[in-house]
Amino acid sequence: MLVQEWGYNAIASRSWARLNRKAASEVARRILSEDLAYKRELMPRKTSEHCAESLTHALSPYKAEFLCNAEFQGTSVTWDPIGASAFEVALVGFDEDQAFLLYAEAED
Repeated sequence: MLVQEWGYNAIASRSWARLNRKAASEVARRILSEDLAYKRELMPRKTSEHCAESLTHALSPYKAEFLCNAEFQGTSVTWDPIGASAFEVALVGFDEDQAFLLYAEAED
């Protein structure tokens, strides 16, 4: 899996949720906009939306796939970790030519 190539731990394939582009963009926005542990703002919402849209739209509109190791329920998050942090979210996007990992971690 791609995350192992980037130095993170593999997780069970059943733990990765497949997302459409819109959902992947929303996950990216959440990762970029607020701290996972304390929900403090990291960047303004408009900026995080722009960055998230740019990231997810950098991949092929027809071949892109998005996977996430976390599930969001309101303001809470559950995840299957690929790292050693107390809190984390990983979003992977890939197509036939390129890939990205957007990874956020926090300690309590």
